Amino acid sequence: MKTTELRIERRSFDGELVAYWDAAMLRRRSTFLVWHAAPLTPLIYPRRGFSTTLRRHELGWVWPGRRYTVSIELTENGDLSQAVCRICLPPTIAGRIVTVRELGLALLVEPGPTVKIDDDEYQEAATDYGYDPQLRADAWAALEEARTLLESGEGPFGPDLTKMYALARQRTKGAASS
Repeated sequence: MKTTELRIERRSFDGELVAYWDAAMLRRRSTFLVWHAAPLTPLIYPRRGFSTTLRRHELGWVWPGRRYTVSIELTENGDLSQAVCRICLPPTIAGRIVTVRELGLALLVEPGPTVKIDDDEYQEAATDYGYDPQLRADAWAALEEARTLLESGEGPFGPDLTKMYALARQRTKGAASS
């Protein structure tokens, strides 16, 4: 299976690189992209000066026209371990680089599903960077849009997750036998 390698970059609102890792593109359409990072993929935190590795398969959905991304960590059986919907400026895809400029607001989903809003970093960033009222309103609207995606069982929260996990497993098996 031919894969296109990507670099996923998480940046702060001011553009500073927070974390990055390599991933394979599983699907690309005009309105979205799905990536996969296998277990043991290095995850680099340049601001903090350290790196770690992913423990599990991680799949990510990026919509350049939306103000959020979704990354899902899976168990070995392909079940949800956790999902993080990060609220951001509209992501960009330039060549092999996927850039997400985060606003510090996230929707955390665990099995059950248990849904929690993490807004600690958002409150701090909104003050530090002086988010204007429209940006603040857009951030909360994006959070509600991500919650609606979860509640409707669409995209990463529906049958597409199983399909993308199967593609990811096929890709990693193919890479191991090469």
